Amino acid sequence: MGHDGRTPLAELASETGLSISTIRRRLDRMITGGQLVLRCDLALSLSLSSWPVGMWLWARADPNDRATVEALLRVPGARVCMRVSGGEPNLAVGFSLPTIHEVLVIESRLSTEVPRLTILGTSIVLRFIKRMGRVLDSAGRSAETVPMAIWTDPDGLSQSHE
Repeated sequence: MGHDGRTPLAELASETGLSISTIRRRLDRMITGGQLVLRCDLALSLSLSSWPVGMWLWARADPNDRATVEALLRVPGARVCMRVSGGEPNLAVGFSLPTIHEVLVIESRLSTEVPRLTILGTSIVLRFIKRMGRVLDSAGRSAETVPMAIWTDPDGLSQSHE
């Protein structure tokens, strides 16, 4: 389904060798159980969206402070908030913005609305080349799928190194 989230049940059944009713049951169970989350994204280029600028924020917040994350996600343009481990920042937050000038507005707004958040770094994305396993064309539309091999070890770290 990573290639096309609209793949018909009959096609999924054919690809997997399972019945349509089994596919339907398993998908329903995964969606209900939260193992499968349906997401719709849009092309963010200026010609297709009024939010073409991306901003990534690396920040620190108390890991037990759920109110901070909830306040973060209420800020207009917030798209995703992820927990990060292994360094000083413990949150990565993605925003879509209408212009590059909104970066300072968002940072100012966060200092007021999310005062327990410490911003450690900011990165601005003016053009997305790849997003969510898709190579994008110059208009920001999906041009090609890059399968995400989430079950493989990209560095071979799970293999014995003697």
